[in-house]
Amino acid sequence: MASIYSLKTFLDANPDFGFDVIEYLLSTKYTDYLIQCINEFRYPLFRIDDDPKSKVISAIKDNTLLKVPAYKHLNNTSDFNEIPLVDKQTLLYNSQHYISGDYEISDLFARNTSGTTRKPVTIYYSEKFYFEFLILTTIKISVLANVFHNACNKAFFSITISDNPNLNNRVIVDPTNTVGFMLLVKIDEQKTETIERLFHLITTFKPAILISTPNLFEIIISNLKGKMLLRNYIPLAIFSSGSVLTEDKRQKIQNFFRTKVFNCYNTTEFGFIASECKYQDGMHIDPSLVVELHCTESEERDKKDGDELVISSIRNKAMPLLRFVTGDRVTIDYTTCNCGREGLRIKGISGRDLPIFYLKDGKTFSPYVLVKLFYMFPIEEFQVIQLDYHTFEIFIQLCKGTNTSQNIDTIFKNVENYVRNTIPCDSNIIVKSIEFDYKSNFQRFITRINKSLDEQMTRNLLLL
Repeated sequence: MASIYSLKTFLDANPDFGFDVIEYLLSTKYTDYLIQCINEFRYPLFRIDDDPKSKVISAIKDNTLLKVPAYKHLNNTSDFNEIPLVDKQTLLYNSQHYISGDYEISDLFARNTSGTTRKPVTIYYSEKFYFEFLILTTIKISVLANVFHNACNKAFFSITISDNPNLNNRVIVDPTNTVGFMLLVKIDEQKTETIERLFHLITTFKPAILISTPNLFEIIISNLKGKMLLRNYIPLAIFSSGSVLTEDKRQKIQNFFRTKVFNCYNTTEFGFIASECKYQDGMHIDPSLVVELHCTESEERDKKDGDELVISSIRNKAMPLLRFVTGDRVTIDYTTCNCGREGLRIKGISGRDLPIFYLKDGKTFSPYVLVKLFYMFPIEEFQVIQLDYHTFEIFIQLCKGTNTSQNIDTIFKNVENYVRNTIPCDSNIIVKSIEFDYKSNFQRFITRINKSLDEQMTRNLLLL
């Protein structure tokens, strides 16, 4: 593991990386708690844990949850099923009703949801839960993947690769000194210098684990220079999160990095939810969560994608969420895994697909950056559909109050111009108005191009 001296050495050599000293000092207050969490997760057979549903009811009876405005009416509730469901739309417009009266908002950590399935909403964390979220998520995944022990011996535990425009390069130091540095690296696939910077960091520091979304891994794999630079680097594991990992994508990533790719499921609302063990027979769900399956439509509907996943957790004392409808459809396996770990496993998941847009000049484009539209225009909801290599339809529902035709025409024109200038090729942008059905499963970005990575790499070669 890395020392404080080597942290200074790293920061001196990489001035584009930030390190939050105050945040780190705050995290040291929870060292014992974080170590306890790691040990409980590593040795579940020796752990005596109450039923998480019972813990929720106990928190209602001892008035802990009643300090949350949204749950004040639950004072006489003893049946978990009497707790009402809460969806993302409700949370978006009433988020502060879910903050406990024990906390001041100014004292809380906050993160916005990604915006890939619904409009971004701010989630608030208590200090304790924030550091659990920040430090333990990757550690838990590495424990399940059976690489934790070997990964602990590396000075650089992980590199997380993101194209979120709101994030910056940063180094995270584990206050328990259990694992080495965790780096967050932001890339922009349209700026080759950021991709080359990533390759330099990987080949220089050789992190035990790489973490990203399937589409960003595909972009990395399709980079011919990267294939040469990374040929001598074999990580202990690849963790894929943030979008559906198909078996085809998994195999391509595994072939490139010559190591196993593990599917993970994390959210801004709850942090770590589930990930695969070494047998890769479904994702093990964190035992502290209450998991339910909810059917919002008639029993006659096609259930091939499973039912909606509903999660409850009181670990984040500042903003506990009960019976939260995630919008993701899953199938659940209730049997014991070959690894011996008991509990539920997610065997299939849909509703979190983030595709790559393939363009007519052979380039690729990750559409996640278009989430910026929410912050630039009075947009309630939008969806982008790629019809062919250069044609994109954008369906927009404007916020209430944007009702004059002149305002609407101006907004649509500005959206059209922004998207045309953002997508790195000459594009035909078609903007249309729509009223979205929030009861249906929603996917923000869709491509009609059925294109494999191998085809795209061949296309890139022809364009050289």
